[in-house]
Amino acid sequence: MMSSVGVFAQTPSGADTLQVTLEQDSAYIAQQTAEIERLLYMAELEQQKAQLQKQILGEGVPTPRFDIKQAILPVALVAVGTIGVWEHNIQKANSYIYENVHTDMGNADSYLQFAPTVLNIGLTIGGVKSKYSKIDNLMASVTSIAVMYALTGAMKYTIREPRPYDETERNSFPSGHVARAFRAAEVMRIQHGNWWGLGGYAMASLVAYSRMAKGKHWLNDVIGGAGIGILSARIGYWLVPLERKLFRIPDNHTQPVAVAAIPFYDPITHSAGAAVALSF
Repeated sequence: MMSSVGVFAQTPSGADTLQVTLEQDSAYIAQQTAEIERLLYMAELEQQKAQLQKQILGEGVPTPRFDIKQAILPVALVAVGTIGVWEHNIQKANSYIYENVHTDMGNADSYLQFAPTVLNIGLTIGGVKSKYSKIDNLMASVTSIAVMYALTGAMKYTIREPRPYDETERNSFPSGHVARAFRAAEVMRIQHGNWWGLGGYAMASLVAYSRMAKGKHWLNDVIGGAGIGILSARIGYWLVPLERKLFRIPDNHTQPVAVAAIPFYDPITHSAGAAVALSF
């Protein structure tokens, strides 16, 4: 008996060949589509990065410049406040206000002094347009705070004016609360325009009134504090060009900058501030 085994190879039909070809073409098209999408995504990221860098470094926006005319008002306020420590007519006004204007406002002024700063931060986070770049605003704000505390501390412990409620406490002039409020109000006006600045000045003026109404400061103290606050804000912006050179930030705004800010609050001394680091 004989048996035989046969091996048969089936060749693909024309339809099968077409299907394989279509599957290969589809895979290739999908691969190329994915690559194009990746490239488009990377291009979009680069565009967003360039836009963010432009916003931070201020490409196409002006750099603050010194203007002597901007010093006239705040210097005049500081001069009037300082003269008021000894000038007879201003002292009469001080006595009248202290004896006739008295309102128990609690600790509202202690919190209200920071209201312009909080509002300005909110405007910045909210994307309200600013005249200057974010890095210029940051440098000017940090510098103005340092200048304000230096001027206020130096004058308090040099002039040594007695407080209205206690002659042994000789650090009345100028008002630190008022200086902080007016500094922030002027920074807000410079950054976001006169209308926003008007709101900041309204809050700062309420702080000045509350300090007199509570019997914590004389009239000349709040006048001098307002002048120091405004002057400190303007000095902060005047020094921006110098700080750009110091930190090597070029005029064409192409160098990346990293910024870190850590706020702090001391419950014992009731002081607040922030540690700011710039990396170039």
